[in-house]
Amino acid sequence: MKRYVVLLFIIAMMASCHHKQPSGVLSESNMQKVLYEYHLSKAMAYQTDRVEYYKRYYFLEVLKKHKLSEESFEKSLLWYSQHTDLLYKIYENINKKLKRESMALGVVTSDTHYYSSLSNKGDTANIWSGRSFYLLSPVGVNNRFSFRIDADSTSRPKDVYLLHMTAKYVYAEGQRDAMVNLSVTYVDDSVQSVHIPIHGDGEFRCELNTVDKNIKYVQGIVFLKGAYSERPKLLFIMQPAMIRFHHKEKETGPKTDDVFFEMDSVSGINKDSLAATRDVERIPRLHAKPIPLRKSRRIP
Repeated sequence: MKRYVVLLFIIAMMASCHHKQPSGVLSESNMQKVLYEYHLSKAMAYQTDRVEYYKRYYFLEVLKKHKLSEESFEKSLLWYSQHTDLLYKIYENINKKLKRESMALGVVTSDTHYYSSLSNKGDTANIWSGRSFYLLSPVGVNNRFSFRIDADSTSRPKDVYLLHMTAKYVYAEGQRDAMVNLSVTYVDDSVQSVHIPIHGDGEFRCELNTVDKNIKYVQGIVFLKGAYSERPKLLFIMQPAMIRFHHKEKETGPKTDDVFFEMDSVSGINKDSLAATRDVERIPRLHAKPIPLRKSRRIP
């Protein structure tokens, strides 16, 4: 019995220490503060005419504020990239904070919350079935993720598919270069595809308008380009959503009489007065000839 108690104690200790940060790695709260200001600094740099210069300048200012060296920041970032559940939690908190501040300032919020809140039914549906967070790096198979969504009874020809996601880069060096490819395969095995690049942070949309054919499945891939580096090169893909819009046929325009009555009803003219007016318009109008002005006589 005593042996089992010791074993349970060891397991509990291992579980409690599973995510304990090693020496030199920032705590979750401190890492969240640094990453929050890091992304704000990048956003500020994009408002200038010397983006790369100010991205570097603002980044060093963030490190200086938190009394960090680049090596310490990169060490912490690498450790958290190996514990993606903690990193996801950090970025969830960062996004919530950004949303709160945007709403306080009266800034229009993003479409991310709207798309993620949609159900998988209806004319506009979120049919995404994958994860809500992906971490990519140019190392082996970690530089991509793919997905496939099979068509079901709710799929229709001419549906529109919109892949929406939020991307955030954390790069110590090198060019930020990723690609999103979205394609649809029809029952006759023909394929239609579209792709967009991702070169910076923000929300990205990849839209595909299908043709008048039955759909077999929709698939896509997000691919991060770049050579291997020992320094951090990370791309976060958060809250992906696949929105399907059913195509609606254009309705024929209303009849002329309907337009006539509808327009005049807005101006406050009733139907009876309109009918009377139209009857009057059918009667030929008699116009009296203008009476010429007579020249006045000069009185001698």
